[in-house]
Amino acid sequence: MRPMVSISILASMFLLIPTALLAQVDSRLDWFDEDASQGENGWFYGYYNWTEDRDEGDGVYQAEDFILFDEEEHWGDRLDMADTPVWRLRESLAPEHAPFTFIGQEDTHPNGVHEAILSPPRDGHWTIRRYVYNGETQLVRIEWHTHKQDIRCGDGVCGHLFVNDDEVDKVCIDSNDDVGFTHELFIKLSPGDTVDLALSPSGNPFLTDGCDRSANWMTITFPLPDTDDDGKTDDRDNCPDDSNEDQADGDEDGLGDVCDNCPAATNADQADRDSNGIGDVCDDGDEDGELDVSDNCPDTSNAGQADGDNDGVGTLCDNCPELANTDQSDVDGDGTGDVCDDELADSRAGWSRDGVQGENNWFYGYYNLTQDQADDDGVYQAGDVIEFDKEDHWGDRPDLLMLNPGPAWRLSPAGAPFTFLGRRDTHPNGTNAFGEEHWTVRRYLYNGRRAEIQIKWFLRIGDQPCGGQPGVSGHVFVNDDEVDTVSIPGDDRVGVERQLSVELRPGDTVDLVLTPVGPDGDRFDSCDGSVNWMTLVCEEVTCEPQVGTPFRRADCDQSGTVDFNDAIFHLKFLFLGENEDTVNSCKDACDSDDSGADDFTDDINTLKVLFLGQGSIPEPGPLPDESHPCGVDPTIEEPEELTCDTYETAIACP
Repeated sequence: MRPMVSISILASMFLLIPTALLAQVDSRLDWFDEDASQGENGWFYGYYNWTEDRDEGDGVYQAEDFILFDEEEHWGDRLDMADTPVWRLRESLAPEHAPFTFIGQEDTHPNGVHEAILSPPRDGHWTIRRYVYNGETQLVRIEWHTHKQDIRCGDGVCGHLFVNDDEVDKVCIDSNDDVGFTHELFIKLSPGDTVDLALSPSGNPFLTDGCDRSANWMTITFPLPDTDDDGKTDDRDNCPDDSNEDQADGDEDGLGDVCDNCPAATNADQADRDSNGIGDVCDDGDEDGELDVSDNCPDTSNAGQADGDNDGVGTLCDNCPELANTDQSDVDGDGTGDVCDDELADSRAGWSRDGVQGENNWFYGYYNLTQDQADDDGVYQAGDVIEFDKEDHWGDRPDLLMLNPGPAWRLSPAGAPFTFLGRRDTHPNGTNAFGEEHWTVRRYLYNGRRAEIQIKWFLRIGDQPCGGQPGVSGHVFVNDDEVDTVSIPGDDRVGVERQLSVELRPGDTVDLVLTPVGPDGDRFDSCDGSVNWMTLVCEEVTCEPQVGTPFRRADCDQSGTVDFNDAIFHLKFLFLGENEDTVNSCKDACDSDDSGADDFTDDINTLKVLFLGQGSIPEPGPLPDESHPCGVDPTIEEPEELTCDTYETAIACP
């Protein structure tokens, strides 16, 4: 790939500047007052086209890959920058004006290959501030900084520092990190060396860009300073900000005694968890006689250091003192550790980070209302849910505002339809955005025994408010039945938490659904990104699945249907010795009255139910439909004489 300006030309332009005038360079202070000039104060501004270098070169940044901004074409105002001149490839951040590559005095924005919702995808660009060194060969101090400015969404950015072709430092930060980092390095530079401060859209190879506007700066100081005037330059001073000519370091941890937060004990990391100026290895914050560094409850006084579950966390401050849980994970934030929580299921804790449908009994999909209205009744039913396909629908969606950036379920990697499901984030789709209305669905498949279950669910708006945002609606369905619903306006970023109790049976589905319909019935999609989650809690002594073979009661011949033939089939077994293999394989299925005895009263019960409408046939079954599914005997806790070893499940329990 041919760079616009070679390194030798850049260097020769700057080598004309006298060394004596330089002591420190600063990318912020050296910025232009009005008109821009490449090379002014030794600074040059440009970008690296990663996509082009990948296709035509080696895809590895080198100094010669630097593309210089053109002073006539690329210097000027951006429509979204309050008339502040910058280096930019286009004039605004509107999608149709991508690429978004620009560099300001401190602001900067790289460009991602999925930058716009329009096709085709744009090239991936890194922004680069370049300084060409003109001093004598010596050790210099380089300080550089990066933080996010747009923290609404995205997957973060990466800062890079290059000296000539060598990457000497790199840090990636999260999408919401508006504090960032500042690094200090001591590096030997020679005349003509280039120091490049680069910003890339993300740390993954796809260079996706979502809300990647950031700020960065760099200073280079030479000769090396002696900040505290103690006769030691900062690179050799064990307390560069506190004068200590003797460089005393009693605990030999590399930090001088005058700046060591614990001079009597080695602690090179200077860990100070409570920020009180006393290092943890010297501090006893809760005054229980145990130093913070070894205290298993550093904020709670516990002189005995009791730890009943031996997980390293003291009993007095353990969120689950009965069960070991060193990580103290508490996904729902209720103060009880996940391993002790009585929750049967939690959509947040049960989320599959690898995109596996059915992991922890959770499934993910959507309901196409528009298609259902055209082809069927337009009424939500469990069988209408379309399950996301991992190969086509699992991946990044950087243009949506997310609490947990990263791979998720989405119909499109960018643009409409906006149908999307993350760990907590979710976005339905309105007819105005693709011609179809989609509802997102988190589904839990219940496999426990028949029991009362408490369902708790939450919904709030997740996007930044925007004009005319009508809001969304949440629904909970058990199988085909809606059991709860609520609508919230488009500015409700607090949300609602609801709770209800339902009876669940093995095989029941519980669906948490989000639609683009607001409180006023508006079905359009406008900033409908939301947050929702659901938990299920067992209200019985136990909800654990029963052990046994599923069957349908009174279906003695295992045909899948309870009818007159079942009674005849069983009577032949009792009085003629026929059908022994089938009956003996699952005697429970022939126990029509669930008496625990295998006799002709079972057949009398079946006939009374079928022809006189008298009596009943207890669960599981008996009717071959979804409301009476096959299952294990709910009245048996211990093995008994009437068991079910095998049952024709392929025919009788499809």
